[in-house]
Amino acid sequence: MSDDTLSSAKEDEFMKMKEVCMATGLTERAVRFYVQEQLVFPQSQRRGGRTWLDFSQVDVDRLKAISVLRKAGFTIGEIRSMVLDFQKNAPDASFALRRRLQQAMDAYERLLHVDTTKAGSLVEYAALLEKEVSERPVPSSDQLRPCLSDCSDKIEWPHKYSDSCDAFCDTPPPHSPDPGQQGGKMAVPSF
Repeated sequence: MSDDTLSSAKEDEFMKMKEVCMATGLTERAVRFYVQEQLVFPQSQRRGGRTWLDFSQVDVDRLKAISVLRKAGFTIGEIRSMVLDFQKNAPDASFALRRRLQQAMDAYERLLHVDTTKAGSLVEYAALLEKEVSERPVPSSDQLRPCLSDCSDKIEWPHKYSDSCDAFCDTPPPHSPDPGQQGGKMAVPSF
């Protein structure tokens, strides 16, 4: 077998992003997010200033599995823990999912008897629900979080965000500058 034939055969073993999206039913954004979250590990190559991802059949099978696990309700963190050590972490992840589902079913039972026709507005409906949900915390994604570090010297804020940084300070600033940074400060996209 010639080197050209061998090279061609190796390339045929990998799929490009578009093929992966077609095979998995996932969007390119979802696939890139799962790669960024270290749930799947495709080969990558820098060419022409861009990073190109090459996915094996194992990567595609894992993406399909991740899709099923997300539909079932597993968090990204739980899936990551199962990727790292399935035998050790799957029981805890499954228990956490069952607990969340039970809490959702309990909430459903409590809210089942709240009559929306008794409310004429969002505020009135919330007042009807208050008794039923008063013991539940606000989702962590909606809670105000203190900055993990002083953002003021690391982020250039567009004017409308100058008084608040919690929308962007969920994670510590990167340890090393990347192409998206300007003069040592993180560039925040305009909306």
